[in-house]
Amino acid sequence: MKAAERRLAEMAVLIKDVTTCKELRPLLQEYQRAADKKQFRRKHEGTLILYEAAAKALKKQGFQKLPDLYALKNEYKQLAEQKDQMQRQYNDAKRQMQEYGIISRMWTAFCGQHRERSRCRNGKFCTKNIGRIFDPQNA
Repeated sequence: MKAAERRLAEMAVLIKDVTTCKELRPLLQEYQRAADKKQFRRKHEGTLILYEAAAKALKKQGFQKLPDLYALKNEYKQLAEQKDQMQRQYNDAKRQMQEYGIISRMWTAFCGQHRERSRCRNGKFCTKNIGRIFDPQNA
């Protein structure tokens, strides 16, 4: 489940970077055609920095072209569904273990009612099972 969460986080960043590049590409093209690039850059510097950071992150991950955003979102959706299914299975197993713990404590308490205390050789108290209660020969 941790691997799925890690992959979902990676994919979320990838989807964000691809979306940023797609949305800001027209501005970059306008910047490349601008007569006064310095003035245009000063005016749109924050947006251009966002584009450059997203493009750099994609290149660092080895993408030469922009990945298909639709395919990425579908993969993300499938992975999220798998993670949710694993989470439900984990919660079911956890609930079942808690029920087993309750049953175990009840059994221990029940068995504890059928023990008697006696003095051991060293003078301390110890418990001894009463064999006749759970003796299979008496059943």
